[in-house]
Amino acid sequence: MSTAIFFSLPFTGHINPALPVIRELVQRGERIFVYASEEFRGKVEYTGAHFRSYGQYDLAEASMVGNPLKVMDLYLKPLPDLMEKCLPEAREIQPDYIIHDAAIPWGAMIAELLQVPAVGSQAVLLIKSKMLLFNPSQAFRMMSFFIEARKEARAIDAVLKTVAQKYQLKPKTGLEAIHYDGDITLAYTSRAFQPMEHLFEENFIFVGPTVEDRGEQIDFPLEQLGDRPLIYISLGTIFNNHPDFYRMCLEAFANTKYQVVLSTGRWVQPEDLGPLPENFLAGQYVPQLQVLSRAALFISHGGMNSAMEAMWYGVPLLLVPAWGDQFWIAQHIEKLGAGKVCLPSRITASRLRSLAEEVLSQPAYAQVSKRIGKSLQAAGGAKKAADAIEDLKLRKNILPGGDIVRQG
Repeated sequence: MSTAIFFSLPFTGHINPALPVIRELVQRGERIFVYASEEFRGKVEYTGAHFRSYGQYDLAEASMVGNPLKVMDLYLKPLPDLMEKCLPEAREIQPDYIIHDAAIPWGAMIAELLQVPAVGSQAVLLIKSKMLLFNPSQAFRMMSFFIEARKEARAIDAVLKTVAQKYQLKPKTGLEAIHYDGDITLAYTSRAFQPMEHLFEENFIFVGPTVEDRGEQIDFPLEQLGDRPLIYISLGTIFNNHPDFYRMCLEAFANTKYQVVLSTGRWVQPEDLGPLPENFLAGQYVPQLQVLSRAALFISHGGMNSAMEAMWYGVPLLLVPAWGDQFWIAQHIEKLGAGKVCLPSRITASRLRSLAEEVLSQPAYAQVSKRIGKSLQAAGGAKKAADAIEDLKLRKNILPGGDIVRQG
């Protein structure tokens, strides 16, 4: 048995893909400590891992921010305090290896300071700077993010340099500061889906989405779903405070031949939208996997987890991207033929309905989604991720009892 720590970025879309991997490692006899915010305690404990709280680390404000650099600034502001809290605790735990969300620096920093192997957990689309050369529209969008968030970019550089200097580490700046790869990095997609996959070496382990029970108890009337074609609408778990968009969906699909399930998220109560049409079911939280398994179309923001889960079930997508890698994912899905994109600036109720009916009426979209889904299902999931970690332990001479064979 070895001991490991998982330092998460406590957003649902980041922590959910990793939890089945943690559960698989625990079932194999590993002793895992998971750092997250208190809202994830139940999910973490369901895996059999030991929950450790970050303390007062509230990222709720991130849901109001549309620029990824501004979100980074929010979750990196407490970096000095997180290092002061987590580093001594990590030294006390004495992990044999560290798993960390690839978007955060403190897991990678602590692994370097403790001189233990690191495993990155990449919950968003893998992007390298070279990809920008072949995608001018995304390069322009990323540049606009930097221009809009110049103040936050400077603050990110400053806090990274301050912490790196304190602990005598080399700081990352600019685009480098967006991701922190490990000795291996788990990517929750397939090579068949990843754009320009040839840029990613063998240390990137494509395991596909970890689609399995996460121990969630969501009260939703699934029994009321009938036989009509099902449209599922969700903007994910972070940037979902868009009541006007939800009302537009009501207008677009009210009293049509479709059954519609609408997830409004934590910030919008369904009753705030007014009377629901008879063909709508709405809730702040929806059991997404169960709904997707029955859906004919998913209207989504294009977040990585949502997109992967939809195609796992062979569901075509109508994508309304809002920020960050969602534009890359939406563009790539449209290019592959598994869905259509509608930019927020161009959306109306009539356009939404027209695009939805186009995707629903042409079987090719669902066929491509199913083909991609087969590659996701074949990628290996949590078991492949755990196997890759076991291989890393062997390469780093971590013995079954948790001891490390030191060289020289």
